[in-house]
Amino acid sequence: MSNVHTLKDIENREAVGRSLGKQIPPGRRLGSIHELELEKALCGSIKTTFDIASNYKNLQDFSQLNTANTELKAKYTTEIKSLKSNIKLLERETTLTQKNLSADKIKILFLEVKVRELEGKLEDIDLEPVEMQKLSDWLYDNLRSIVCKLGLEDKVMELDKKLAKKDILE
Repeated sequence: MSNVHTLKDIENREAVGRSLGKQIPPGRRLGSIHELELEKALCGSIKTTFDIASNYKNLQDFSQLNTANTELKAKYTTEIKSLKSNIKLLERETTLTQKNLSADKIKILFLEVKVRELEGKLEDIDLEPVEMQKLSDWLYDNLRSIVCKLGLEDKVMELDKKLAKKDILE
């Protein structure tokens, strides 16, 4: 095996020793077919090594992008779930608000009907002023004493107020 040498050994005569230097004079190139095949194989190996290194770098870049993509996908999936939950919550609130609004509209319509009924009744009622005859003084004094005895002062005042309101409405 002492006769097998690589191109690197041949170019670097110092590494192999003097015996190779004596066999190949400086400045002269080896011309055998075997040496050309070795040179082509070496170039192919260098190219393959470069391709492997390049592919490894590309693979690392792809792996980093894939990891980042997975993280973003998880983040966006979480955000989408949160937004869907918020949408459902808002839809429920909207439904409840619409139900309340519908109930309030029904109340408003009911009250408007009541107001119209009462306005109609008010128009139908002819408020005729009730003429009260002037009571004689002795009867007035007797009634006053009876009212005081029975404790009906509040009732009398209430009736006076009602009569005053009717007078105002006319």
